[in-house]
Amino acid sequence: MARRWEYFGKLDIRKYFDSIDHEILLSALQPRFREASVRSLLETIIRFPLPGQQPGKGLPIGNLTSQWFANTYLDACDHHALETLRVGGYLRYMDDVLIFDRSPQMLNEQVGSLATWLKDQRALAVKTERLLVGACRTGVPFLGWRVFPGFIRLQPERRKGSRGLLRRREREFRAGTISAEKLTESVQAIVAGVRAVRPGFRFDRWGFPGLES
Repeated sequence: MARRWEYFGKLDIRKYFDSIDHEILLSALQPRFREASVRSLLETIIRFPLPGQQPGKGLPIGNLTSQWFANTYLDACDHHALETLRVGGYLRYMDDVLIFDRSPQMLNEQVGSLATWLKDQRALAVKTERLLVGACRTGVPFLGWRVFPGFIRLQPERRKGSRGLLRRREREFRAGTISAEKLTESVQAIVAGVRAVRPGFRFDRWGFPGLES
């Protein structure tokens, strides 16, 4: 996308999982199933009360069903962006949305339209401080990376945060509060994500690629 289009627009949804409306989610899910038992099970799972959560709102982040429900909740947003707004390019990972075009003026309008749609149709608020329209040549921030037309960089804040986490895990291991297996899992989780995008890079002792901070 960053190679094909000159400009991008970015939207982040505020407290996405906590803000998902049960009634709206059920209205999107239940027409997909004819079996009464399946529809009843879906309602039981979705309406299960969460400690400290507003009634009728929110999904538990750790549940596998929540990932599927959360994607389904924004399925209509994908169609609205592609079929109604007819954005040039579109990419969404859960609640992080990117759109692309050759006109920054058009992107400003489309970002505003999407924010309005999310509020009116899904009762969601976007992070206004993170609404962004920019040139792809300056890098597209997405999921802890900055994607340029010809290469990808790990964003400094993600690099710093992950290194800090691994340092804490090292201290916990030395103190005997976590096992060697837990320490290995923490390192491998970070390294796997980096290698998936940047295979063949030189890595430091924590498994981070040797690129600019």
